[in-house]
Amino acid sequence: MVDDSSESPSSKRTSIKNYVSRVWKESSVSAVSAIVSTGSVPRKVFRVLVFFLFTAGFLYQCIKFLTYVYSYPTIVNIEIAKPDFYLAPAYTFCNYNMGWDKEASGPYPRIRKKGLTSLSSCYSFYSRVNSPLEPLMKMRNIWWEKSLHEFVFDPEEREVFSPNERPGVVFAIHSPFEAVNPFEKGIFLRPGYSYRITISMHEEKLLPYPYKTDCVNYTEVWLSNNREGPRSQKSCQEYCALEASIYCFKCVHPMVIYPSETRTCGVEFILSPHCVNLSREQNRAADKAFSNCFNKCKDDCFRMKYTYDVLEIYEVPEWTKEENNKQSRLIKVAIDFEDSEIIALHHKPQFQEVEAFSYIGGFIGIWLGVSLVQIADVFESLFRIARYFCKKGASDCCRKSTASKNEEV
Repeated sequence: MVDDSSESPSSKRTSIKNYVSRVWKESSVSAVSAIVSTGSVPRKVFRVLVFFLFTAGFLYQCIKFLTYVYSYPTIVNIEIAKPDFYLAPAYTFCNYNMGWDKEASGPYPRIRKKGLTSLSSCYSFYSRVNSPLEPLMKMRNIWWEKSLHEFVFDPEEREVFSPNERPGVVFAIHSPFEAVNPFEKGIFLRPGYSYRITISMHEEKLLPYPYKTDCVNYTEVWLSNNREGPRSQKSCQEYCALEASIYCFKCVHPMVIYPSETRTCGVEFILSPHCVNLSREQNRAADKAFSNCFNKCKDDCFRMKYTYDVLEIYEVPEWTKEENNKQSRLIKVAIDFEDSEIIALHHKPQFQEVEAFSYIGGFIGIWLGVSLVQIADVFESLFRIARYFCKKGASDCCRKSTASKNEEV
């Protein structure tokens, strides 16, 4: 016996359609409720087209925005800070007179001899290249004017043998984490003059991967490596050159300025384009290893740059009498900071999570005129429709099961 009360497929579809229409009419989303409640077919078609067009515009703009956000753009904030403590620079100086072999005098007589001391008279103050020591931090002076550091050099003009040689000192100011060649990036100091050097500091902070600046925090790497290794991008590159030189020549090439206890190469290696005593395959492997090492040297996440102005003042010579009655004029250097101001460039994410969410909310409001409350209402309507559809399907299954049992009886 068949239950006559079961619904036909057409009546079932009509029931679901009426229920869906009623649910969307009650929706707080005005665009959807207006489409459902419109009786005119042309108007309904027009409103549907407009709704889908604006939805496509919203999706396009949202996808473009999210694509830009996930490229991790950054912005640069410029600040002028006056910290209580600041990173003091390092000083490297060399004498043009290769026969010079005396230390500088002044309030800071401790000099670290690094690098090419066997080839030239070069010395460094406060350098932390390949050193386990922390850099020198200076306190900002707010009560009285006093030079940060002072030096007095004796260029020993009497030791100049060639008339073409210029007596004097080349002096470089640089980051304590980098080794420099004063002959390339230094200033020339003449005998019989005093110099006042005013330093300005520029601080820059970058962001690590996945941001475009893609930097490395060399201090963290240095600490995790038991306070060993380079502490800047330039030092990292010089360290790669040092490793390559030792591998190729079993000595340090004269152009490598990263400090090392390994002996310096002789003149015969200076112009050599390839590694010595190595096969062609070993040379290629060495080149590849050097390239890989060099490419790993990314920008520093924190770097301090020092710029300076130099004031040269001629002084009445202070003659120093020697046993042979020859005379030598001194060079005096006073180093100041410009009120200890630091120009800081900080790279920061252009969009935080909250800002990105606000932008997307603005797109929804402009294109669709929908708020979060209305979005919640849409999901509620979809849930009600799905639940009604499931109930109708379950009731049909129950009717079919009852009908089959009656037929068996």
